[in-house]
Amino acid sequence: MSKYYGSIEAGGTKFVLAVGDEDYGIIKTHQIPTTHPEETISKTIAFFKENPVEAIGLGSFGPLDINVDSPTYGYITTTPKPDWGGINLLGKISDELNVPVAFTTDVNASAYGEMVKTGLQDVVYFTIGTGIGGGATQKKALLEGVDMLKWGTKQLNAIQKIRILKVSVLSIMIVWKVSLLDRQSLHVFRNVVKKLKRIMKYGN
Repeated sequence: MSKYYGSIEAGGTKFVLAVGDEDYGIIKTHQIPTTHPEETISKTIAFFKENPVEAIGLGSFGPLDINVDSPTYGYITTTPKPDWGGINLLGKISDELNVPVAFTTDVNASAYGEMVKTGLQDVVYFTIGTGIGGGATQKKALLEGVDMLKWGTKQLNAIQKIRILKVSVLSIMIVWKVSLLDRQSLHVFRNVVKKLKRIMKYGN
């Protein structure tokens, strides 16, 4: 009998839920508008109670507390999205469903998915939409615990969106640096992210 696993992409606009098998085949998907936390989380829990799984991967908008040693691990923290700040997203879902839940940022989850799908060890993933986000893997492991791997959720105007196109060039540099360096890789990330933030603020 096949084992099924769950996926939650918790976005600021919608939650995308999925059930898949051990071969990464998609069995069922469902979307829920991101409204009030109680309503959205309750509908998410109801979906997985109707479609039981062995474990769940949860990637969420943030900022998040992804420090497993923190008393607020699993919380959405200082998000500008109304009513969602201080919500224990991980706790509410894992307590109700009583299954293991792997928790990280939405961009980290996307980076990890790209790594698994492509077979690459070192991947950098950027998202440019309502907010700006970045996640990365090195040697088939997520680079976590560094605050710049998620860069807030600020509204972008047209000029900022043009400026952020420069990110693509810098992202190529990151891929090479993360692949070639070991101890220095996080230092490289810090320098590159400083450059990205300068681009967003000043345009160069």
